[in-house]
Amino acid sequence: MKKYVFPQVEQIQQFQFLTDSSGILLDGNGHLYSFQGSLLRPMAVPTGFTISHFHFTASGLGAVIGNAPSGTPKVQEGSLGGLGLVFLLLVALVSKFSWRWPAYRLTASSFSVTLLAVLGSCASQWQKYSASDPDSRFITLINRNQVKKSAFHHYQGNKGQKSFIGITQNEGQNWQVNEVPTNFYLTAVTAIGNTFTVGTHANNKQGAVPMHGDGDIWLYGNDTRYTALLADNTPQHPYGISIRHGINGFALYPQDSLLFVFGTETMPTFPKDEISTAPGNIYCLPTSLKPVYKIIDAPDSAAVHSLTKSSAGELWITLENRVMRIINGTTEYRMLATKKLCRLQQGSWRVVNPVGQQSFVQVEFVPGTNRGYVLTDNGQLLISNDNGDSWTKTSLGAVRTIHAWPQHAAFLQGPNQLLVD
Repeated sequence: MKKYVFPQVEQIQQFQFLTDSSGILLDGNGHLYSFQGSLLRPMAVPTGFTISHFHFTASGLGAVIGNAPSGTPKVQEGSLGGLGLVFLLLVALVSKFSWRWPAYRLTASSFSVTLLAVLGSCASQWQKYSASDPDSRFITLINRNQVKKSAFHHYQGNKGQKSFIGITQNEGQNWQVNEVPTNFYLTAVTAIGNTFTVGTHANNKQGAVPMHGDGDIWLYGNDTRYTALLADNTPQHPYGISIRHGINGFALYPQDSLLFVFGTETMPTFPKDEISTAPGNIYCLPTSLKPVYKIIDAPDSAAVHSLTKSSAGELWITLENRVMRIINGTTEYRMLATKKLCRLQQGSWRVVNPVGQQSFVQVEFVPGTNRGYVLTDNGQLLISNDNGDSWTKTSLGAVRTIHAWPQHAAFLQGPNQLLVD
């Protein structure tokens, strides 16, 4: 196993291997570095925001994402969808004036009923775009296109916060920076060909601002090899997908033409639609970005923390050990005893506890092999060589993160040491 140590970096936050001995890493202060073996080189990065995540391709194309904070947050409550809010305001205005002028009460009441009927009629159309998967009761099929030009997505609790993406074509020598049209937190980035997908989460931090489990995918690039939809995509007005989930991460499988998006449970909206009514915390899209999409419901209300697919075609996930609840009018986390490891096998979920372990941080299978790794809550690394049918302990401890790419896996051990299998 190859070992690379970077004493210049106090703590590695994220890393990506582009070969078995070179790649990119991000430290805890938002500084980006390229490395070749143990040789480290600082990279010039955009200014004006703190980098939280990055993704590079082997061709030197890369993206960094992050937020510029607004300062002191204002305490706000969560909000309904835009149309729902408009409806409530209209009804409120009608009610107010009908009490002032009794002659208009009948007209106002009729207006309210008519408005509700119109909204209800429009809302019911979504049902024809949703269907149950005959192979699994945990999967809902969505057959309407969800990629569209989207307006700025605002969460009042994040008022003043800005979101940014920087894209380089030459390994960081130059950057094109654009503001992402949302004040949500940017939480994930990957690339479908030469198009970057950016994931967001309104707010998953417990504090003065209420937590809010909404999220979107924003698309940056014009790679029409996957879909002609992106021919007129621009970084100033990017296409987006409203997935109604707070996003924790992406898992891309080019060989299967699939992108998995995982995070929180589906957030209800008013009026209802085919996405907000489908239970689940995993959203599966073809890399063409065209339907049919799948929304997959994990076996618990906790958010999905990591996701991977074995060469046998089975999904494996780890869940967070907390669930969001409204307690006395505020959103808080209720802690759970363990972080579950689950396997979707023959259409049904099964909780797995290999070698007597109960709590797990991450699971990853190595593309192109039958090999997989599970990271326990205490940093112990487990290995499987048969697509997860059996597991054994390795000698590695103090492991924090696993990164897998075709035929290879790497492990972040301690604050600044990378191991490559």
